[in-house]
Amino acid sequence: MTLNRQFWYVIIAVLTLSFIASFLVTTYSAVRVFEQQLAVKNTDNANVLAQTLSAMDKDPTLLELTLAAQFDTGFYQRLQLTDTDGNLIVDKTFNGQRTTSAPAWFQQWVSVDAPAATALVQDGWQQYGTLTVESQKSYVLDALWQRTLNLLVIFLAVAILAAIIGRALLRGITRPLSALVQQADAIGAGQYEENPRLPRTTDLKRLVIAMNKMTVQIRQSFQREVTKLAELQQQLDTDALTGVYNRDYVVRQLTSQLHDLAHEQNSYVVLVDVGDLRSVNDVLGRRTTDQWLCAIATHLLAVAEKLNSSAEATVTVGRLNASEFVLVVSDIVDPDTVKQKIAKQLSANTLPNTLSEPLAELTNAQTAGIEPHWCVIAERMLVDDRVSDLLMRIDSQLTRCLDRGRADGSANQSLEHVLFNDSVQKKLFDDHQGWRDAFENALTQQLVSMDYYPVVSRDGEILHYEGMMRVVLKGQRRSAKDFISWARRLGFIEPLELAAIDHTIAHIAKRTNQLTRQPLAVNLSSVFLVSADARAALIARLRAAGHSYCQQLTFEWSEKTVLAHPAAFGELCVTLTQLGCSVGIDHMQYSLNSLPDFTRLGLRYLKLDRALLVNLEDSSERSKIVAKIRDIAKALGIAVIAEGIEEPEQAVKVDELQLDGYTGPAVSSK
Repeated sequence: MTLNRQFWYVIIAVLTLSFIASFLVTTYSAVRVFEQQLAVKNTDNANVLAQTLSAMDKDPTLLELTLAAQFDTGFYQRLQLTDTDGNLIVDKTFNGQRTTSAPAWFQQWVSVDAPAATALVQDGWQQYGTLTVESQKSYVLDALWQRTLNLLVIFLAVAILAAIIGRALLRGITRPLSALVQQADAIGAGQYEENPRLPRTTDLKRLVIAMNKMTVQIRQSFQREVTKLAELQQQLDTDALTGVYNRDYVVRQLTSQLHDLAHEQNSYVVLVDVGDLRSVNDVLGRRTTDQWLCAIATHLLAVAEKLNSSAEATVTVGRLNASEFVLVVSDIVDPDTVKQKIAKQLSANTLPNTLSEPLAELTNAQTAGIEPHWCVIAERMLVDDRVSDLLMRIDSQLTRCLDRGRADGSANQSLEHVLFNDSVQKKLFDDHQGWRDAFENALTQQLVSMDYYPVVSRDGEILHYEGMMRVVLKGQRRSAKDFISWARRLGFIEPLELAAIDHTIAHIAKRTNQLTRQPLAVNLSSVFLVSADARAALIARLRAAGHSYCQQLTFEWSEKTVLAHPAAFGELCVTLTQLGCSVGIDHMQYSLNSLPDFTRLGLRYLKLDRALLVNLEDSSERSKIVAKIRDIAKALGIAVIAEGIEEPEQAVKVDELQLDGYTGPAVSSK
C-alpha cells in the first residue's frame, strides 16, 4: 500500500471518528438541554394556564373551550383538567402521528424524556382541580435532526478543507520520497545520480543529503577504479619512451581491423622507418636519440589528430620496433584526399630535424656511419589478409625502397618513398553520379534490409540479435564493405540507417512467437550524434512505433564514435532510455575512463573489441584488464559481451572470465 493511500485512509478515519464523536456528544448534550427546556416550558405553561382558569367562571363548557383553543395551537401532546377526586373534567390528548423531518431511524435512536407539568386550579379560596400540561416532543426531534444536518455540512466542509491542506502537505512528503525512490532505483540500475532538490522537512532533508553523499562516494570509488584500469591499460599497451601504442597493441588492432574489413574496404597501414638507430645512438648518445624519436612520435600524433578531428579518417599511431612507427588508417571518407594529405604531411621536409645541430658539430668522419632516413610505406588491408602477411608485404616494400636509396647513393640523406599500394579493386559504379543514383533507387524501392546474428550468453541463451545492413545494388544484396565508404562520402549514411531502422521495426511487427522476441540491435553512425535533424527523425520513428516496439530495440555506437561526441551521446542515451530502448557501446577498449559521467548513462551492455581479446589466453595482464572491466560494468548493472569469438577456445576463455556473453563467427556457425 502506498504512503499516499495510507495517508488518505488516516485522514478519512480521523475525520469519520471526529464526526461520530462530535455527533454523539453534541446530540446527547442537545437532548439533555432540550429536555430541560421542555420541562421548564411545561411548568411555565401549566402555571400560566392554571392562573387563567382560576380567574374564570367554572363553567365546564367555557373551561373546555379555553383548553381546546390552547391545544389547537399544536404545541401540546396532552392537556388534562381533573377535579380533586381525580375525575377528568377536560381531556385534550393528541393520539395521532405528527409529520416530522427526522427519519424514522433517528426518531427511534433519539429518546426525548421531558416530564409533564401540573398546576392547581383554584375556585376562590378552594381548590377546583389539577391541570396537567405535556408539550409535543416532535418539535424537539426536528430541531435535533436539523442540528445533525448542520453538523454534517460543517464536517464535509472541514473534510474538504482538510483534504486540500493534507494534499499539499502530503506532496511535501511524497515528492521527496518519490525522488528518493527514483534515486535508489537508479543506483540499483547502476546510475549514480544525485538529488539536487532538498526537501524542507528536516528528517527527509537529512536522508536526501545522506543519499547524495553515498552516491558521490560510490561514483568516486568507481572513477578511481576506472582510473586504475586506464593506468594499467596504458602501461600494457603504450611505448614507454614515445607514448604511442606498442607493437602488441598494434598487432591486436590490425587483427581487429582486418576482421572489420567485412564492413569497410578503405583501410591502410602506413609504415614510417627512420633508419639505423644503433649508429645514431653510438655517435650522438642515447639521450639525443630518444629526443629525436619522441619528436617523430609527436609529429605523427599531430598528423593523426588532424585527420581524426576533421572526421576524414580514424588514425592510430604505434611503434612496431626501435626504428619503425606505424599508422593504422580506417573509416576513410575520401580515400584520395586522405592519401594525399598523409603523403604530404609525412614527406621528408616535415621530418622533425632535431638531429641537425648535433650532426653539424661533428666531422664527416664521425657522421660517416650514421644512417638516419625517412622512409614511408603505405599498404592497403585486404579482406583475406592475416597480420603476418600484411607486415611481410610492407617489409618487402621497405627493403626495395632502401635498396633503391643505397643504389642512388642517398642512404645517408633524407630518403622519402611514399607508396600507396592499392590492389586492383572492382568498382560497382564508375563515378559519383552512378553511386548517387544507386543509393536513391535503393531508398525509393525499399531495397535496404538487415541480416540478424545472435549474441548469446554463457549459458547459450540468446541475449539479442545484431543487425547488419544490406543494400541491393545491381541486383544483389551487398554488405556494408561494398558501399559504406561511398555512402559516407556522398552523405547517404543517415537515410540508409533510417531505412534500416524502418526495416527492423517492420521485422518486429512480423514476429509472432513470444519466445523469439529478443531485442534487435542496430549499430548507428555518428550522424545521429552530430545532426539534430537525424536525431529528431530517429525519435519520431520510435515514438510512432510505440513503447512495446522500443522495448525490443537496442541501439549501439562504436567506442570511437562515442568518445568523439560524448555530450550528444549522453543526451541521446537518456532520450532513448525514456522511450524504452536499450543502448550499448561496441568495439570498446578504453572508453570507461574517457566517457564523462559514464555511471549516469544507463548503458545496457559493453561489447569488448576483439583487439582486447586477441590471444587473451596468453596474456595474464590483459586478462586482468578484462576482468576489471567486467567487475566495474557489473557493479553498474552493465552486461559485458565479447566480440569476434572465432574459436571454441576463445569461448572457453570468455566463460572463465565470467563475461555475460559473446558474439562472432563461432556463435553464428553454432
